[in-house]
Amino acid sequence: DSVIVSFDLAYKNFEGASDDLAVKVSSDCGNSFSSIFDKSGSALATAGSSSNAFLAPVQSDWQTQRIALDSTFAKGNIILSFENISDYGNNIFIDNVNVSALYKRDLAVISINSPAAVECSTGPIVPAITLANKGLDSITGFTVQYTLDNGLPVSKTLSGIVLTAGQPLKITLDAFTSSIGQHLLTVYSVNPVTAKGIGDYDHLNDSLTLSFVITGVQPTLPLAEGFEKTSFPPDNWGAVNNNDSTKWIKSIAAASTGSSSIVINNFNDTANNTISKLITPVITNNSSNDSVFLSFSLAYQPGSNYPGSTTSPQDTLEIQLSKDCGITTQTVWKKWGGDLQTVNDANYPVFNVFTPTKNDWKNINCYLSPYSGIDNFQLYFIAKGNRQNNIWIDDINIYAKKLPEKLKEQGYLVYPNPFANTFLIHHLGAPINLKATQVFDGSGQLVYDKRYNGNAISEITVNLQGKAAGVYILKMIYSDKTIIQKLVKR
Repeated sequence: DSVIVSFDLAYKNFEGASDDLAVKVSSDCGNSFSSIFDKSGSALATAGSSSNAFLAPVQSDWQTQRIALDSTFAKGNIILSFENISDYGNNIFIDNVNVSALYKRDLAVISINSPAAVECSTGPIVPAITLANKGLDSITGFTVQYTLDNGLPVSKTLSGIVLTAGQPLKITLDAFTSSIGQHLLTVYSVNPVTAKGIGDYDHLNDSLTLSFVITGVQPTLPLAEGFEKTSFPPDNWGAVNNNDSTKWIKSIAAASTGSSSIVINNFNDTANNTISKLITPVITNNSSNDSVFLSFSLAYQPGSNYPGSTTSPQDTLEIQLSKDCGITTQTVWKKWGGDLQTVNDANYPVFNVFTPTKNDWKNINCYLSPYSGIDNFQLYFIAKGNRQNNIWIDDINIYAKKLPEKLKEQGYLVYPNPFANTFLIHHLGAPINLKATQVFDGSGQLVYDKRYNGNAISEITVNLQGKAAGVYILKMIYSDKTIIQKLVKR
């Protein structure tokens, strides 16, 4: 029907001058031009006026100019001319020139709203999309189809509607079930109907594709993954990236244990702000689990732009926990730049790709129960890359601790008994009112004496190596009581 010309303009009028910008169009290869835009001076200004040079427009200085050409230019070839007539005023900036067609019938697929990038069930999954009438004539009906992994198309036809020009419409399609792993959903519109005919004049906006992953379930803890199998991601795990060139990959170039690990290759990347997520299965938690923990091996060395700046951001590794398949998340661990590094050297820029040796790995431990409670959950290992250096991970372990019932009943437990050289005083929580632990041998002689000032930890190891076998008396002195217990050293 017509042609839309748009461009972004930034100009600050120079006081006392009147620069001019004209946009003209030709349909006869430049032999003649018709003016479609002509502004000067204060009318051209998008950022006010000044007596200083306008050298670097900021975002608020830009304005989008939109011009609709009449139908005489809708067919055939056209040439645009952007003409500056200087009055010794100020700089004129132009960006994002866009020439597009406006059609009589044009139904566009705007977004795929469901499934999500990560799904935690094989189905049924209900696809949901948003379409919009990008043409001029009202649409009274249409057909939408989708394919899953290049399978047979599934169609849905709507009729008896009135979708006016510019109006969006959200619809759901027929549900599907699929398998654990990576999938591709393609949605496309077919044959919009108007009072004047059927068919779509613009096929460039008819379809969209969505890559999504379905993760599996880990029915019991512990979950241990050392990335030794051939396949990656591991069974029941998932991976999501915002940049195809940067993603978690398996590598045999380095490992904390075994022969392989996973790595984000930030060093050779060409883009900033890449986000790569490695996602665990849905972990079945249990109300009998008193505590849930995460441990993993990490290796990292800063890149050439360490320590970084606002214009040179650093690599980041973040671990998030979700109890609703990624709809909401909580950060349980996050490091970047120098705080992320695991090497023993002082912080300094590194200009070579980092491949860790055995001594470069560091074990990381996270207490998950404050975030997970007793609910089922997933962990997201999120690498945010900024072209610095490679991040390596190995030996991911998620495990639970179940405390003895006697410990939960009386608040403390001393074990083992009998013991060989050491025994453990285990409190249910940090015993801030514990003042001292003392051990006496069978003759009453004090052989161990440890004092506290609100700093006692929940698990205290008592070492009596070198002492004679026999009966010993443990005395635990609190601010409000004293507990005495007999132990036997073998």
